[in-house]
Amino acid sequence: MRVFVEMTKHQRFQKIYTNNFKVTRHVLKKFRLTEKDVEDLQHDVFMNFYKCMDQIPENQERSFLIVAARNAGIDFVRKKNRQKTDPDTFEVREPSQSMWASDPERDIQLQVVSQFLDEIAKEPGGETFCLYYREGLTLKEIAERLQEPTGTIAARVSRFRDKFKQRLQKKLEPYL
Repeated sequence: MRVFVEMTKHQRFQKIYTNNFKVTRHVLKKFRLTEKDVEDLQHDVFMNFYKCMDQIPENQERSFLIVAARNAGIDFVRKKNRQKTDPDTFEVREPSQSMWASDPERDIQLQVVSQFLDEIAKEPGGETFCLYYREGLTLKEIAERLQEPTGTIAARVSRFRDKFKQRLQKKLEPYL
C-alpha cells in the first residue's frame, strides 16, 4: 500500500507525526517523567525520525517511533540515575557526618559492607561488580577498561548482584 507516494517529505512527516503523537507520548509517560521531560524526549524522537525517515520502510514508522520513544525513555532514566552517583556531585548530596555519628550500628554495618566489597573484588569477576557499584562506572566503561564484551560485563554484574544480596544478608545478620 503506497499511501505516501505523492506526498512531499514534509507532508509525510506531518501525517506520521499527527497519527503517532499520542502513542509516543504514552510510551514516554510510562517512565514517570515530568511533563517537560516527556515533551523534550518526544521532540527528540520525532527529530531523529525526520532525519532518517527516508530509510524507514513504509508501514513501519509507528514501530520505529515506539521503539525510539522507549529507548529515549530508558536512556534518560539511566542518565538520570548515573548522575545520582556522579562523584563530582556526590559531595552535595552526601549526608552530614552528624547523621551517621548518631547511629553507631549504621557505622558498623557500613564497615561490614565496605569490607565485604573488598572481599568480592578479589573474587574472579568481582572486580566488575565493584567497578559498577563502588566507582559508578557504566557497563560500557568497564568493558573498555577490562577489554571484554559489554554483554559479558552485564551478565557478570547481574550474577554478582544476586550473590552479593544473599551473602551480605548473612554477613549483616549479627549486626541487625
